[in-house]
Amino acid sequence: LYDEVLDGLVHHYELDETSGTVLVNSGSAGATANATLVNGGRAELGPEGVRFNPDDYADALTGAYVQLPADLTAGMQALTIDYDIWIDPANVGEHQIWSLGSKASCDAATGQQGQIFSSNTQRLRVAAGSVNVQQNRVRLPEGVWKHVTYTQTPNATGTTWTGTLFVDGVQ
Repeated sequence: LYDEVLDGLVHHYELDETSGTVLVNSGSAGATANATLVNGGRAELGPEGVRFNPDDYADALTGAYVQLPADLTAGMQALTIDYDIWIDPANVGEHQIWSLGSKASCDAATGQQGQIFSSNTQRLRVAAGSVNVQQNRVRLPEGVWKHVTYTQTPNATGTTWTGTLFVDGVQ
């Protein structure tokens, strides 16, 4: 069944590397879409996954994070982001968990162009320019594993999209 789920995926990152900074894409896009672990000295790698900033808090610029390839969703009409996450109980506040988009800057004038991201206190925010649309301010609990899925599909006109968030299979 696991192989059937993986069949047809363009991008799939196991995040099970035990060394280095290359995070392998085993999806159909292959090695040309490998990701890069940035600030790897602030991450623990192992067969069970990547643990980011395990020793202490780190901001988005100095902490460990994964840089995905440019144009990751180019040509896609719909997308699904699916992952398991465990939030450390000590990691409270507004911390970014993942994002896709063109992050021009984080100031009020330019916003986060086309960002889709989630944090442990503000579940989902989609931004276009300096306008943010926020949904589902349901906090993920700390200290337990959660399965999170985000889907984005085009509406009938094909000019707008609907995003849906699931936690442990519940919308």
